[in-house]
Parts: sequence; C-alpha cells; structure tokens
Amino acid sequence: MALRSHPAPFGKDQFAKVPDGVVPMSAIDRQSCAVCHDQHEFHQPNVVQGHSCSVCHVEHQGLAMVAPEDVQCAHCHDHADVMQQSSAKGRGIGSERFDPPVQAGLIAFRTPRPPGGRTNLIASFGQGHPDFGVRAGGLKDPDTLKFNHALHLSGTVRLGGNPLGCVDCHVPDATGSYMARIRYDQHCAACHDLQFDPVHPELKLPHGEVAAVRAKLRGLPLLYAEIKTKELVAAGSPPRRDEVDAFAQQNVARMRQTFGGGESLEKLVFFTGDPRQAQLGISAERRAHYAGCAYCHEVLPDTASLAKVTRPVIPDRWLLGGRFTHAKHGQMSCVGCHAVHESRTTSDINLPSQASCAGCHKPGGSARSECTSCHTYHLLRSR
Repeated sequence: MALRSHPAPFGKDQFAKVPDGVVPMSAIDRQSCAVCHDQHEFHQPNVVQGHSCSVCHVEHQGLAMVAPEDVQCAHCHDHADVMQQSSAKGRGIGSERFDPPVQAGLIAFRTPRPPGGRTNLIASFGQGHPDFGVRAGGLKDPDTLKFNHALHLSGTVRLGGNPLGCVDCHVPDATGSYMARIRYDQHCAACHDLQFDPVHPELKLPHGEVAAVRAKLRGLPLLYAEIKTKELVAAGSPPRRDEVDAFAQQNVARMRQTFGGGESLEKLVFFTGDPRQAQLGISAERRAHYAGCAYCHEVLPDTASLAKVTRPVIPDRWLLGGRFTHAKHGQMSCVGCHAVHESRTTSDINLPSQASCAGCHKPGGSARSECTSCHTYHLLRSR
C-alpha cells in the first residue's frame, strides 16, 4: 500500500530527492496507515504540514517498521524556514498541548516551553542540539524537603559502619529503567530515627501525619505505663497498678521538666531545626535531644493543628522529551552523570547535561546517537 504513496518508500536516497516543500499526507496515508495506527498523533501540534508516511517509513519489513534516520529528522529540524514557520504556528497553541503524556500516578517535572518553542536548528545530537530543558534557564527543584547531597556523600554519614553511597538510597524500580521512589522507612529511618525520649529510646514518633504525632505525645502516660508493664512481665512479676502508675507519672514529670509540658513539647517536636544549634529562649538542658520535623521539612504554624508539615514532592520523571533507561547505563558510575558531590541544596537539579551525554552518544562513540535513540516522533493520543 505504501508503494502507492508519494514519494515511493525507497529509503533516504529517495527522500533526499524530495524538494524543500514537504510532501503532504495523502488519502492513501489516511486510509491505509492512519486507520490502523490511530493511537498516535501525527507529530507535534506546531507541524506546519504533515509529511506522507512513506517519507520517513519504509513499508513493513518483518515485524517492525524501519526506524527513520537522522537525515529525515534534519530535513525539518535543520531547515530554518520550516522551523520559523513551526515557531510562528506554535505561538497560537496552548503550551499544555505540547506536554508529553505521563503515566497515571507518576509525578513529572514539567519544564516551561520556550517562547519560540523547541525549534532550534538541529542537524544531529552532536550538532545544534540544545541542553536539556530541565537544565536550561536556571530552573530549580521546588521541593521543600531539606537535603544535602554533599553532606551525605562526604564520608561523615555512615550506614552500618560504611560511608553512605548513592545505591543506599537510589534503587532501580522493577523495570530497571528508573529509580524507585525514596521512602522514609526504607531510606531515611536508619539514620533519622524519630526517638524523642533519650531515657527510653524505644519510644519513637510516627512519621507522616501531624495528628498521629500529637496523639502519641498526648498519650505519654499510657506509653510509659506500657513500658513498665512489659518490663515487669518480662521479669516474671505480675504488674501492679500502683507501681505502673508511679512509673508513668515519674517519666511524664521528667519530660515536662526537661522539655516543658503539653504544647511546649509538641512545639519542640514540630519546629526544632538543627539540634546542634542553640534554640533561643530555651536553656541548654531543655534543648531538643533529637532533630525535630523542621530539620528536614518545611513546617508552618497552623491554628487548627498547631503545625502543618509540607509534604515532599519528588518527581518520578524529569526528562519528558526523550526516552531513557538506567538499565543500559549500569556500567557507569552514578557521579559520572550526576555531579552531586558539590550539591548542598534541594533546589539543585543534578541531572546530566546534553554535552556530558554527547561524550558517549556520538558517531564512533560507545553509544548510539541517532535521533530515534531517545526521541519518539509520534505522540500517544492521551491528552
């Protein structure tokens, strides 16, 4: 059927004979190709004129179509007039139309579309390709979680006696393509233990809900009573109510003397920052023996529940404009692509640059550099 299309599908040599004016989609394309391949858009919304399918595709050979070559992409993307027309057309189209679809449930970091659109003149990945949008324009990660890569990888932070490494927190997902989400219980709790009573370190605060933390702090008498009861049972002694109550009252009094009672203790738990720093207005013996919620999180006053902890928002996907898989980069060092040893703030976007990728992805290099290595021409119909 594609043999009836124009131009005939004989590869890039035939394509090279096509005049500068694009060969438009024909009735043959719509009736014979698009009727089956209806799950995709043709291309970006600012395409000035849709090409005939056979300009880029050779008819089915085996189970798959032959992938277009760079010369076919460059026919538009390295053509100034075509890119100028595309840029002009794109100005009248909402930026959301250009957003690549993201799987439901995943968090994506979306970069703003440049005023002129993504219409740079590009001959190949190594010639004209701009830096990735996620790195351009001084963009920052808006996440409010306080994290310091440089500190965690300095050797001073240790896990099981060994210096902390990238793989202690960043673990591939089930597919091996991306990294699984960071979770407090799996990746943080081993070092950031939520103990709040130095005398009874088995007492730990719950993580994640303000209401649950307040309930635990307000139930201290019952918690201490439970500790004493377990202690007596383990020793083979029947727990006596007066003995248990006395133990609970003694420990509650100690906590009040050290930290202040009721709301004072709650304020320390929620609003304490760095425990190594003196807290103004609080004597040395009453300073927190633990890092409070504000050590890692943004905590705001809230009249209804005393405190409101801003939840971290960590994107699952950063580079939306192209395909990527960690599975094919497993032989590389993490810091070879992610320069995190000097990163001291959460706002740093520690993704590799286009130039660093082009060090391997180049003609004669150790990795493919064709446009189709990373980019998909047709967009899924999911908007």
